[in-house]
Amino acid sequence: MGRLLGVSQPDGSHQAFHRDAAGRLLASTDALSRTTRFALGRRGEPLWRQDAEGRHVAWNYDSARRLQSLVNENGLRFEFAYDDADRVVEERRVGGTRVQVEYGADGWPVAITHHPGIGDEDLAPDDPKAGPRRAAQPLRTELVRDAMGRLVEKRTATHHYRYRYSALDQLIDAVKLEVVSPLAEGKSVQLRALHRSCFAYDRLGRLVGETAIDEVTGERHQLRHEHDALGNRTRTLLPALADQADELRALNYLHYGSGHLHQVNFSLQRGDAPAVHQLISDIERDDLHREIARSQGTLSTRFALDPLGRRAAAWSRPGSLASSFTTRDNSWRQAMDSAGTADARLLDGLMKEYSYDPTGELRQSRHSLRGATGHRYDATGRIEETVRMPLPAAQAVRDAANQERFAYDAAGNLLDASLAAAPRGEMRGEVRGYVRDNLVRVFEDKRYIYDGHGRLACKKSGRHTEQRFEWDDENRLVAVHTTRRPHTPEATTQVARFDYDAMGRRVARHDAFGTTRFIWEGLRLIEERRGSQVVSYVYEPDSHVPMARVDARTSPAAAAAAAASASLPSARVLHFHNDPAGMPEELSSDDGNLCWRASYRTWGATVAEQWEVTALDGRPVRQGEEAPRPVEQNLRFQGQYLDRDTGLHYNTFRFYDPDIGRFISPDPIGLAGGFNLHGYAPNPIRWIDPLGWICGETLSRPVGFNRGSRNFVLEQGNAASGWKHIYDRHVDPLRFPKKSKFNSSMSQDDIASMLGKTLKHGKESSYEGKPVFESRLKYGGEYKRYRATVNEDGTVQTFHPLD
Repeated sequence: MGRLLGVSQPDGSHQAFHRDAAGRLLASTDALSRTTRFALGRRGEPLWRQDAEGRHVAWNYDSARRLQSLVNENGLRFEFAYDDADRVVEERRVGGTRVQVEYGADGWPVAITHHPGIGDEDLAPDDPKAGPRRAAQPLRTELVRDAMGRLVEKRTATHHYRYRYSALDQLIDAVKLEVVSPLAEGKSVQLRALHRSCFAYDRLGRLVGETAIDEVTGERHQLRHEHDALGNRTRTLLPALADQADELRALNYLHYGSGHLHQVNFSLQRGDAPAVHQLISDIERDDLHREIARSQGTLSTRFALDPLGRRAAAWSRPGSLASSFTTRDNSWRQAMDSAGTADARLLDGLMKEYSYDPTGELRQSRHSLRGATGHRYDATGRIEETVRMPLPAAQAVRDAANQERFAYDAAGNLLDASLAAAPRGEMRGEVRGYVRDNLVRVFEDKRYIYDGHGRLACKKSGRHTEQRFEWDDENRLVAVHTTRRPHTPEATTQVARFDYDAMGRRVARHDAFGTTRFIWEGLRLIEERRGSQVVSYVYEPDSHVPMARVDARTSPAAAAAAAASASLPSARVLHFHNDPAGMPEELSSDDGNLCWRASYRTWGATVAEQWEVTALDGRPVRQGEEAPRPVEQNLRFQGQYLDRDTGLHYNTFRFYDPDIGRFISPDPIGLAGGFNLHGYAPNPIRWIDPLGWICGETLSRPVGFNRGSRNFVLEQGNAASGWKHIYDRHVDPLRFPKKSKFNSSMSQDDIASMLGKTLKHGKESSYEGKPVFESRLKYGGEYKRYRATVNEDGTVQTFHPLD
């Protein structure tokens, strides 16, 4: 029947799939013989799932076969109500919150209302001096669509958003407006424009311009893009610097073959003078086009890959690495084994090594400056323990600072490990771990207080820090009040405020010392500006993994110096050295020295940072009188940016708290992002969530597939995949008569257009490890549901109607 029963990997590991006589999946067994089981109904609907640790998730249905409730691992329920057209009109969540959906005559949602449950602010305050708390109010969002179903306006009580599209269905304008005077009898709503985002495209539909305009200050930032004949981006012109408007700053990308990145460089052109180019990185690839080496200033970094293509080692050293290496080479083994000991046999450079278990979990990493780190997981991949063995290895001690243990409830909420390990009835004294309504309330010395919408309202860290949080009508964090030494005469409070654009991206951060402005390339932060400091970021292709940063300054003095010398170095380029998940560990300058280092706890909290300039082996490097300024490096997990005064990580559409490894507000996409609305991932070593929506494995990103823009490749294909597969099964009326068919009047371009909309706007899930997207689209006056499946290499396997 051609049904998948097993997968054998090049490293010898094997995964098995167990099916019933009808081919339905009943169980999946991983490479360590750990089994996840499924129960299905008569029509194939899931009834329950039991993971390898014995935890259950259950689905219940009504008489019309509609999902009536979802029961999570803790036994807590999500319940759903429907109208006569089988559309969800209400979702009742854990904790008593409700989401109501209203529909228009065309079937599109026209309003969504979030009703709060009983939040902690509805209860008596634990501190009488704090005063009464304001209970959360219902949050209503109205949606206005055009005749094609495109969102043209969104309205909340405090803001309106307006969107315009091109004739090719591309977003060209998004405006955020503030409600100055609400609607009243005889009066219309008074609005004030706050921010505008504009997008420009060429005749082939490729994005060539992104402009961000602050309508209050008039400040404007523009990105311009150029592409080659294959659609690969070859140049991004960065926004002009203040006082240096005649300079053209650009990031240039060179590709080979069908679009494999070969080089990145930075160019600066002043007036009519020729552009001066500064190399950022040359990239070397193997026969499978996987990166195996890159230049980083005077350093060369070479990567060793295991049989599954995972990074097994990284070696950074001065000069050029003429040949590849493996972790089995004698010189490499001797150097790693002796690092930090009295008889060290150092290969010059920075060395890292990684070992994985048969299921793909990182079990051990070794670092020539920091020593070894080991990880232990449960049968479902949740991280249970991290042990660090710092150098020198002979003196390593497993003290509290180098050993972390984690415990969870059944739904994955973090508990204090000592609480979970204690026998029932033997816990005495202060409670150091407590979860209610799927929300972590107490962890170690930290207390968390939530409002009725499940958003963090207050965080208390011991007796030394108290933070209060303000939210807007769209569950976005707009202010954090941080008080040090609260309730004492020495108490001091810092306030940080945040601005967002019409796309939901944070564009400004204000504090008592100034403003940081953020400039975006799609959903990736490409530049930040604060005072005279400007930092531009360069990323690995189709990811949020930082490759390098370009530091510049804006000031009259800098402009004068630039004008005085056409050969003045364009900018200061710093190179990232990351762990396998993309977390920055070191920054090196073009001269090959390390200028920043950091170490972290497992869930991303920073343990220590070092700004001293050192050689790759850690020896201090003596600096002259004009030593470079210390570097502030705020990128953390992919898509995350550290706010130092709050301790939170901004994560595109949410904020992440590294103290508990969770988001501080519910998932904006609801259950589509997972059954735990505040959860980040089973572990942050293998999993990432750059947008704050849904986690994915770091090693499974399909080549050429960009989650943010839904780029795809629809090849001619064959009987199993691509356009031929789609045509044979879902277009040709004479073949596969039982398969669903597209409207007979649809052309190939029509189908490709609907495929693009499905990949861009559709609801995402996965099936047997492949991304699956579903949408509801209109053609010829009729709405239908469509599904697309994408292969691991970014090509489309199939696309077809469901109705």
